[in-house]
Amino acid sequence: MTDTNLTFSSSGAATKVSVRFREGLDSSRKHIKLNENSDVGTKNSIVVDEKPIYTVAYWSIRGLGAPLRMMLSAARVDHDILLYDIVENLDKGGWTSDYFEEKPRLISQYNCPLLNLPYIVVDKSKQNAKENLRIISQTNACLSFLGKALGMFGKNEVETSQCEELLCEIYDLRNTMVAFAYGDNDGSKDFAEATLKSGMKNLNKLENWFKLQNGGCYLVGKSFTAPDFHLYEMLDQYQCMCQYYKLGDFFEELPFLKKFKNGFEALEENKPYLESWLHKDLPFNNCMAKFASLPGPSLYKYGDTEKATWRNKRFIEKVHYIE
Repeated sequence: MTDTNLTFSSSGAATKVSVRFREGLDSSRKHIKLNENSDVGTKNSIVVDEKPIYTVAYWSIRGLGAPLRMMLSAARVDHDILLYDIVENLDKGGWTSDYFEEKPRLISQYNCPLLNLPYIVVDKSKQNAKENLRIISQTNACLSFLGKALGMFGKNEVETSQCEELLCEIYDLRNTMVAFAYGDNDGSKDFAEATLKSGMKNLNKLENWFKLQNGGCYLVGKSFTAPDFHLYEMLDQYQCMCQYYKLGDFFEELPFLKKFKNGFEALEENKPYLESWLHKDLPFNNCMAKFASLPGPSLYKYGDTEKATWRNKRFIEKVHYIE
């Protein structure tokens, strides 16, 4: 699909989501507008008439894309999102995606040999000119870049170093979950229990981090930083795993992390994203995963294409502002 409205040209079969914020409303009345094509004739709709600086690309799941999308929404920064579907390969078996064909073209056209998902396209000129584009890939690089660009990477050298440390620690926590969801196991309760036990090593360190700071809604200082968003996403996934496999109260021995999660999701800045289908209707993991490959979470089975309701959303249902 070639879409000239993107901040760069894309021929991949990705759903494009335009996220725009109405100016002049107080934070309690702002909502995300999620649509591919603006509806000029509809009352209370916002015409998407200006290309945003940022485009965030990832699979059509929450995964590593969710923290990046949530950061931009919390900052009330207009942006575009690309959601690449991964689907059954009916000819050869297994899985396929147009992203696999798209990737080498992007690498060649935009001189970005390190390209991977997620990636961020930055076009400060908003003119879709190749020489003005920059593409950032690799998860922690993307989180760090957006953190700095949005003022979410600490107020001084000490806080910036803390953000870098925390991003690494939280990624270790994610890797434990990834090994369970995509690794060599049967997705049983026994493996889920082993995943929780392994993850507790990182969770306990993060619990102690908050304990030393007397708890709160932020990991660093008194405002948003990039690690907050990745930690929130991982706590949500571990909590859902415990509920799905009936492993007990995830937060029983993690009171500070519970306080963080509850407080963080109650912040007004986070509500537009958390109340959108990007959070509610996308699965944590891709369709081949052994856990949370459907929203709920639930489990996707090969060939159950009617259950993958998030695929091929070429035209996003419009969410209008409430006056």
